[in-house]
Amino acid sequence: AEAQTRLLENREFFRFRNESDLNIDVLQVGIDDVVMGEWEFESIRKLFDVLEFRLLYERLSAGHPDAQVAVKGFEAHVEVVADGFELAEELADISPLVVRIIGDSDRFQSKPDVLAFVVPDGGRVFHAKGEVRGEIKGGLDSLGEILSQVPLVTHGSKEALQRLMSCGIDVQIAMDNEIAAYLLDPARGSYALDEMAREYLGRELKLDAGQPSDGQQSLSLDDEQFPGDSAGLEAIVIGLLAEIMQQQLRDRGAWELLTDLELPLARVLAKVETNGVKIDVGYLQELSATMSKQMSAIEGEIFEHAGGPFNIGSPPQLRTVLYERLGLKPSKKTKTGFSTDASVLESLREEHPIIDLILKHREKSKLKSTYLDALPPLVDRQTGRVHCRFNQTVAATGRLSAERPNLQNIPIRTAEGKQIRRAFIPEEGNAFVVADYSQIELRIIAHLSEDTELVAAFHRGDDIHRNSIASALGIAVDEVTPELRSIGKMVTYGVAYGMGPFGLSQRLRIPVDQARVYIDGFFGLYPSVRTYLDAVVEQATEDGYTTTMLGRRRYVPELKSRNPRVRSLGERQALNAPIQGTAADIMKLAMIHADAALAQTSAKMVMTVHDELVFEVPTDEVADVTEKVRTAMQGAIELSVPLSVDLAWGPNWAEAKA
Repeated sequence: AEAQTRLLENREFFRFRNESDLNIDVLQVGIDDVVMGEWEFESIRKLFDVLEFRLLYERLSAGHPDAQVAVKGFEAHVEVVADGFELAEELADISPLVVRIIGDSDRFQSKPDVLAFVVPDGGRVFHAKGEVRGEIKGGLDSLGEILSQVPLVTHGSKEALQRLMSCGIDVQIAMDNEIAAYLLDPARGSYALDEMAREYLGRELKLDAGQPSDGQQSLSLDDEQFPGDSAGLEAIVIGLLAEIMQQQLRDRGAWELLTDLELPLARVLAKVETNGVKIDVGYLQELSATMSKQMSAIEGEIFEHAGGPFNIGSPPQLRTVLYERLGLKPSKKTKTGFSTDASVLESLREEHPIIDLILKHREKSKLKSTYLDALPPLVDRQTGRVHCRFNQTVAATGRLSAERPNLQNIPIRTAEGKQIRRAFIPEEGNAFVVADYSQIELRIIAHLSEDTELVAAFHRGDDIHRNSIASALGIAVDEVTPELRSIGKMVTYGVAYGMGPFGLSQRLRIPVDQARVYIDGFFGLYPSVRTYLDAVVEQATEDGYTTTMLGRRRYVPELKSRNPRVRSLGERQALNAPIQGTAADIMKLAMIHADAALAQTSAKMVMTVHDELVFEVPTDEVADVTEKVRTAMQGAIELSVPLSVDLAWGPNWAEAKA
């Protein structure tokens, strides 16, 4: 059945298209209709900008006058001000206040080096650190009162908040162009100020040869260098972008998503990152040494099976051992030969004991290099803690991502993952409180689909996974074994993430027909879910995007593709995006509510991973904080089914999750 499906898909992919497929009448098409016309340079510029084809666009547009984007010229007057008190007086009556803040790119918690503002006649630049072009008067303290009294417009509000918080200045952000651009185009991937200037203003932010830059960029328009410091010019660009983006957000109904969700969240994330989390460096070093010994032992077994030593990390050498020396038959081939990637090795796991050993070695090697050896150098020398960075503008679904370190990828269920989580510890006299939403995606499906039985099951407190597998197999719920329940869990979450019979069969290593029985069993018990998912794809195909409960859009151009595989990918994205996106929005609301609820306590939010929040709490406040967090998270949003929160606490992250 699987081979037949692939054959049909391939036949469709390679089939010649006729006029009916293309929705044209060939007899009505003349020579003039197919002659290549003039290039639309504005469309090309936007496409190449997204694809980051900078040099290619310059080569393409060279010598073509139409390639120069028509922009309205303006004069920009930028001054460097050395007297903070004088600058404060000039800014006193401006609201909102456009600001560009520049500092140490490696430590957002450090104080600002430069602040640039927009005033009616141009820009003002203030060097908050050091002596630049004259003696600095007042320092940043002279501007603190102004900054704390008026709403700010900036690009990168989380970093701006952190830099000002480090000076004891609390501000309110009214507009963040970076987050606004993300909401307008969540799949873009990069929202740097220079890219936004090209995209929305048709102006180029670039470093001009021979001009001092201090590591920053300067604005050039029609080959004319504006006077003043680059930070002031960037502030002017931020102000221009804000007007355009605010209107576009309002037109798309996403203004409240920015002001009520993303901007308050940026404040919470700024505090979480500043708080950081303590890790047990000595424990990690011991664990790394132990894992090295385990890897050496596994290597010995691998070499014994292979008939001699070789470089396990070298694909060519591994390919030789597996496919030539041992004669295994892989299912996937690359340009350089048969593949040795994880999916191929998984399919060969039952063919030879060496495969299981190689996969174990890979897993341990990755954990050792990614966490055991990488975490200690990330400890900040000043705070003694790791300050993970949480990104609001990366995942197209709206979920947060993390880096330095990426906490999202620490294995959840493996023994090694638990060992790594044990290294995350609170300060003495404190404990970790961990709060985790239970089955959030399934509860969202119940709410959005309005499936009567699924809603009722959640109100009764039923085990959804047991119910679905029992329905598929036609057995009583009390006959479901733990093994069958695991299958039921994979089925229900597979449905939530748009997984079809083929994908489920690959995951469970069962025939496609059996996987289809499991999925049909779920939909047989909860029929309105299938109706809802079908409607989501239909609406997304018509609109070109999906929408979460809070109005977050994800564009799905793949749904318009003539390639069946690409179109199928688009359908899975369309099925998943409203559910995962709504879960992301609810998690963000939970963070905002929990932060507010704990304002009068000594608790600190120190991490967020997937649907989980981690708090560092004095042991004598654990009971109080636990109830406050539960109430805040359960009340984050109103659904037709109750939101359930699992809470636990302990002396480290691993034991708090137990």
